[in-house]
Amino acid sequence: MFNKGKSIIILFLWLSLIPSFGLEAGEVAPVFQVKDIQGREVNLASYRGNKVLLYFIKLLDEPTREELFSLKSLVDTKAVKVILIFTRIKEAKLAESLGFTVIYDTKKELVKLYQIKSFFPACFILEEQGKILATRYGFMLPFNKFYEHFISQSTPNYKPLSPNCPWVGALIIKLPKFIKNQFSIKQGVLVGKVFPDSPAFVAGLRGWDIITKVEDKVVKEEGEVVKILSNHKIGDEVNFSIYRFFPQTFSILVNPPLPRQGLTELSSDFLTLYPQAGLLIEKDGIFPNIKCGDLLVKVNETPATKLAVISKINNGTYKKIKLDFLKLTLKPIELNIKLAKKS
Repeated sequence: MFNKGKSIIILFLWLSLIPSFGLEAGEVAPVFQVKDIQGREVNLASYRGNKVLLYFIKLLDEPTREELFSLKSLVDTKAVKVILIFTRIKEAKLAESLGFTVIYDTKKELVKLYQIKSFFPACFILEEQGKILATRYGFMLPFNKFYEHFISQSTPNYKPLSPNCPWVGALIIKLPKFIKNQFSIKQGVLVGKVFPDSPAFVAGLRGWDIITKVEDKVVKEEGEVVKILSNHKIGDEVNFSIYRFFPQTFSILVNPPLPRQGLTELSSDFLTLYPQAGLLIEKDGIFPNIKCGDLLVKVNETPATKLAVISKINNGTYKKIKLDFLKLTLKPIELNIKLAKKS
């Protein structure tokens, strides 16, 4: 059963991590020396002279499982050394049976080393001297596209794409199911990142915008956006229909005592999208006209950063209590993006 409260927590966590995902292409990959699940030493420095794919996995869901089977071909051809890094032990059984080098990182020491903030699986392609050639966080690209890029880096006779290909300057991510469910969106793709000074940036596209149509064509997958844009040329203006998240503030007056059930603490570290931290509402009906996913930010002008504020208020002699809330709403927006040549 879909848990709306947990889904909203996940949404707030994702929104808070814009735009930093982790290390990027061009940086030197940090070296590490650990034991794999067989007890054998894995020293990344010893892989110099080989291309390496580091694949960090948090949850072995169906899309990630499918990618592991695709990665098996890389192991078989010996074109690249593949190292899988799991943050949870129970997720590694399948990977071990496919013949990968598997590392447990339950303390997330390697995750921190590679500065991965969110978006699993996280993939890093390393060239022979240890520099990062390419990265992919979450499912920003369909795996076949990321795989194609890897092969391009591994093949001496590879010819890059024409420099005349039109460029938007945004990374597109598969729209998570919990966003679809929570906000009743049937189709669309999520904007994971907008590059500074890109056509998308100039037009006003933002991270976490949801693209529903491009040129009146409904989009359900990342590749559909690329396909539509491939039929255009540099200088064309392309219409994007999007939904954008907007925070709204409102207040209500209630009678004491305040309920403690159905509220959960959410640290301010995860709420850079908002000016305050708050207590997340986990189900409808706790307060009048308040729904699951709304954020209680103040109680009688006191910041609601901890559940203890509820007890403090309930122990007082208040006849009425003022509650301040924040909520996320989606609003439709139309943008025209002028395609340009990538500099």
